[in-house]
Formats: sequence, C-alpha cells, structure tokens
Amino acid sequence: MITDMAPIGRTGVRDPQPTCASQNCCLAKWRLSPVPLIDNPCCNLLNTEICAAAHCCARFQRVFPREDIYVCIPCRIALAAVVCSLTTPTLAQTLVNKDVSADIAVTIATAAMADCKAKGFKVSAVIVGRVGEIIIQIRGDGTGPHTMENAFKKAFTARTFKIPSGEMEKRLKDNPQMGAQFLTGFTTARGGLPIKIGDDVAGAAAVSGAPGGEKDEACVQTGLDKVKDQLK
Repeated sequence: MITDMAPIGRTGVRDPQPTCASQNCCLAKWRLSPVPLIDNPCCNLLNTEICAAAHCCARFQRVFPREDIYVCIPCRIALAAVVCSLTTPTLAQTLVNKDVSADIAVTIATAAMADCKAKGFKVSAVIVGRVGEIIIQIRGDGTGPHTMENAFKKAFTARTFKIPSGEMEKRLKDNPQMGAQFLTGFTTARGGLPIKIGDDVAGAAAVSGAPGGEKDEACVQTGLDKVKDQLK
C-alpha cells in the first residue's frame, strides 16, 4: 500500500513516500551507505535513496529527507535521548565502610601478645587496615629484629588475600608460578589472620616470634576473640 502523504522536499516538490511492507520495515539494521532499495525486501521506495534507521518505516511512520538520508521521527527522538544521556552528569557516590579503629587494633595486638607471653613466647604484633596500612606495630620485649617485618608480611598477606597467611603455602604448591609470590609483602608463613567486620575483611592481625607459625596464629585468634563482639 502506498500512502498519499509525502514530505515536501527542499525543491518544493513532494518527495516520494516509501511503501512499508510490514510494521518491521527497515528493522534489520541501519543502512548507512547508498543502496538501491529496490533490492530491500522491507522498503520499496520509488527512488534509490537509503533507509537510515531501524524502525524507519515501522507502523507507516512518515519520513523526512535530510542530507539525502531518510530518518523517521521516532528515530530522531531516540537519538536526542541518547545525546541527553551522554551529557547528563552522573551523581557521585561516596563509599561507606566500617574500618578497624585504633582502639580495636590495640586491643587485638595486646591480647595476642599477652596470650603468647603467658605461654612463654616473645612476639611482636602488627595490625593492618583495609588497604594494608599499618595501624599499630608493637615490638615485644626480647624479640628478634626480624619479628616486626615478619609480622607485617603475615598481616599484609592475610589482608590482601582475605585468608590466613599460612594458606598461601598450599596455594603456592598448587601453582608454583603464582605471581603473588613476588609481592614485597608476601609470605606463606602462618600467624596472620584477616579481621572481619561481619563478612567484610577490614584488616588483618599477625604476630611473629613463637616457635612455630601455628602458635603465632593461636595467639592472634585469642586477640580477635577479645573483640569479636565489636566486629559485627
């Protein structure tokens, strides 16, 4: 069916109106290069102009010539909406996190060290925050010079991977080429545990100096148990 409503072209003569074979005329895709539309199964124009927009002829919409391209009114509206969405500024969102406070960090560290001391172990303790920053570092009396660095690596590893630091030993055995082993603060030694506030890992705690990583880890767990009611 050919309608008798045709737009007036720039020459003052009504341009030929396309015949639309169905509601999905020109639905296939944008046609952005001149093609004789006599070969187009959905649009049967009376000339060889191009159909420039999906849905161009849908529901027998009127089309208007512009720079030798037929673009229908719905397509123009859709294009305007896209442009507006690209120019509308996005509202910034702030981050809300629960972090390990200094008071909680001190409590964890001192409780862990006290537990180790009661067992006859001289240890140093380190507590790190959400991004691996040191919140508190305490060198235990009579501890070796390496314990501060070792405790930090345990805490940093536990925070980074959100698991007990000792579990990295198994991961490294399963994947000897694991790139994480080359991180400056990486270690596979036991003695570092993540600090969770609810299900969110907000930091990590570690001690170093006991004769065996499992003993270090037990002391850290004592420190975490001391503040478990505050970590919710």
